Amino acid sequence: MNTQPTQVEILLVSSDEMLRETIRMCLKTINLDTITTNNAEEALELLKHFPYNFRVLITDNQMDNMNGIELIKEINKRGHYFEKFIITSSMVGLDQEIEKLRETDKRVTPLLKPFHPDELFDLVR
Repeated sequence: MNTQPTQVEILLVSSDEMLRETIRMCLKTINLDTITTNNAEEALELLKHFPYNFRVLITDNQMDNMNGIELIKEINKRGHYFEKFIITSSMVGLDQEIEKLRETDKRVTPLLKPFHPDELFDLVR
C-alpha cells in the first residue's frame, strides 16, 4: 500500500505493477486521487481500517489467491459500499463470469485490456 487515505476516490487493486502505475498516473491527469494495493488481501485490510473513503474500485481479475470477482463478492459480503466496480481482464471468456456477477450487482463493469485511457475516464466519472 502506498499511502494512508483521507478523501480518496479510487481504490486500485492489481498484482501487475506496470498496470497499477499506468492506471494511477492516468487517473492523476484528471485529478482523481488513487490508493493502490498489489493484491486483494491488502485491499480488504485497507477497507477494514478506512471503509468509507472510496467511491470506485478498479481491480484486475487475474491475481493470486483471490481474483477480482472474488474480491468484489468479499467486499459486498463485508458490507463496504462502492458506487462502481470496474474489473479489468485480458480474457474475453471472462465476460460470462462478469455478466453473471452483474446480474446481482449492476455496479460491476468489465474493462477489457488493452484499453484506451478515455474508456477508463468514462467509467470512473
